[in-house]
Amino acid sequence: MNNIALAFSGGGFRAAAFSLGTLSYLNGLRHGDGSLLDKVRFIGSTSGGSITNLAYAAGICDGKNFDQIYQQLFKIFEGDELMAKVFKILADDNVWKQRPQKSRNLINAFSIAYDDSDILDGKTMELYSRRIAGTHLEEITVNATEFSNGISFRFQTRQDNTNFPKGRVGNNYIYFNRSDLAVADQLKLGDILACSSCFPGGFEPFLFPDDFSHKNLGIEELSDAITFKTNPFSVPGEPNDLLVDEEFKELSKGFGLMDGGIADNQAIDSVVLAHKRRFRAGLPIFDLIIATDVTSYFMDGYTLPVAPKSKKNGSSLRSLNNILLVAGLILPLLVITSFTSLWRSWMYLLVPLTLAAGFIWLWLEGAISKARSSAESTKSTWLIVSLKYGKYFTGIGLKVLSQMLLARLKSVFLLTEDIYLKQIRRHYYNMVYSDPELSPIFISNAIYDLSKVKQKAVQDTEVVKVLGFNSMSDDESAEIPKPSVKLIETAESARLMPTTLWFDQHHVKAQMREAVIATGQFTTCYNLLKHVIRLEKTGLPCAADPAFDASACTALKAQLLADWARFNQDPYFMIKR
Repeated sequence: MNNIALAFSGGGFRAAAFSLGTLSYLNGLRHGDGSLLDKVRFIGSTSGGSITNLAYAAGICDGKNFDQIYQQLFKIFEGDELMAKVFKILADDNVWKQRPQKSRNLINAFSIAYDDSDILDGKTMELYSRRIAGTHLEEITVNATEFSNGISFRFQTRQDNTNFPKGRVGNNYIYFNRSDLAVADQLKLGDILACSSCFPGGFEPFLFPDDFSHKNLGIEELSDAITFKTNPFSVPGEPNDLLVDEEFKELSKGFGLMDGGIADNQAIDSVVLAHKRRFRAGLPIFDLIIATDVTSYFMDGYTLPVAPKSKKNGSSLRSLNNILLVAGLILPLLVITSFTSLWRSWMYLLVPLTLAAGFIWLWLEGAISKARSSAESTKSTWLIVSLKYGKYFTGIGLKVLSQMLLARLKSVFLLTEDIYLKQIRRHYYNMVYSDPELSPIFISNAIYDLSKVKQKAVQDTEVVKVLGFNSMSDDESAEIPKPSVKLIETAESARLMPTTLWFDQHHVKAQMREAVIATGQFTTCYNLLKHVIRLEKTGLPCAADPAFDASACTALKAQLLADWARFNQDPYFMIKR
């Protein structure tokens, strides 16, 4: 265990705190001439896990010790202070005058808040390039997803004046040129963290180059430094974009970035790529990969809108449109009536209402006419068919129509926020466990591993068979005492923590921050203990490692067993408040 890689999953503050728990346990675990954390060479992260990744790497590059970094992160996770700061920034004109090219929106308010925090403090990628070689880390990667090709975009560190293999800042189609990596070094860590964690629906896309610009880094400089290749599978000509933004089309090499979890929520692929780079360069490959993960196999059983059973159609958009037309036609009658004795003072109220109704009807007719012209000129097949058959929807009752709309919105939300992420998760785990080289050195360190739901699931042989849970072997069961009720309850509490960027007053009262960090600590202890026992029995990968020290492995196992016993008595014994 001399070359360890860590992968920090997405999942808001829950992921960040669980990852901090993993780091803090590794820091307290003695191995050889230092801690096991000193053997970590690579950290890859996505979304919430990137908070801990960037903060820890920046801290050690700045010469801070682990306790200082831990306390800074511990404070960041305190209540909803981050949210209060974000909305204050969003409302402050002076803040946006200092970053005039940035879009004034929620995700950029977060990026400025991160940049102004104690953990990142205005730092850029240059900090890593200059100083990471003097730390135990050799490389970190922060994952985002770019919206031109729908694949990962990686912000990866480099070591100045070394031959260490460097991963691209970007991907195969959009990337910073090798000769211009000094420009990439000027990217602010707060901006990188923001675009790694801006999940769809909650935030807007992070725009390149505008949103990365600052007083020391201009838009033209950013555009010149990046290569923008056209994906060969792109549809020729104009894309079939229903909501075309002409201003965006004018951006030089413009593209959007969002949450890295869209393409790889566990950051496993970035670790595998780093592993391959090391192999090709003839460097020592990873002998242990720990993937911290705060998501599960299944989604919850959400409700969906049910269609009304009534056969009556009820009010429809067409009837509302007719009402607008009739109301608009009343206006001339009111004007005529105003010259007769039939006029009443209360009829003044009808004039603006009928005038507004007429204008709305005319606007709708004009918008439909304009859409027809646009559909013909652009040959947009979706718009042509929508206009041709859309009239049938206008005759459907509003109750039925609202159910159809809500069902679509909720299914899309579930797809993007839950189902899709879990399918991606299964893909990467299957990739690792089916690889005979990676599987023996890979540890899945999931927040639910010691929870009530997992303890119940492993008792079900059918569930274990279908999901492939790593149930404990007889050797492991004989050597590892069962988790205590108190420990299981703590893990269950952490598992149920929602994906947020805050701990509300109820979370604070329930000490959720402490529960998630503690769960990261004792779950890491548990999974490392299982791994060491398997190494003892199989000799893999130890047998292939000439530097393997059996006595060091025995000593590590003894520490793990001692810590496991303490965690069962007090799951919070390692928490530093």
